[in-house]
Amino acid sequence: MELILTRVMIDSKEAYRIGFVNQVFPTEKLMDGALELAGKIASNSPLALKLPKKAVRGAADMEEHQSMHYTHILIIELLDKQQEGSGNSYCNSTAEALGEPLAYA
Repeated sequence: MELILTRVMIDSKEAYRIGFVNQVFPTEKLMDGALELAGKIASNSPLALKLPKKAVRGAADMEEHQSMHYTHILIIELLDKQQEGSGNSYCNSTAEALGEPLAYA
């Protein structure tokens, strides 16, 4: 927040040091690094990509205990969907598994 409000400029090394960015590449290796990361992301299933984004967006305005509960529901949903069709469903529904209806969606 400080960087946003003060508009202080930092270089890539400082951005990496404070955790603002995950990786830093020399200009000539930037595209290779971006493509490698894109490949890792693309190797995941659409559901495995959708649910984490849903968790981050959904939990942003929740209290900590609510966001943890919401994330738990999404994990169960992911596990259940991975098992669909195999006859080994983890649960009939996330609400049933937790003994309560989804209240944070």
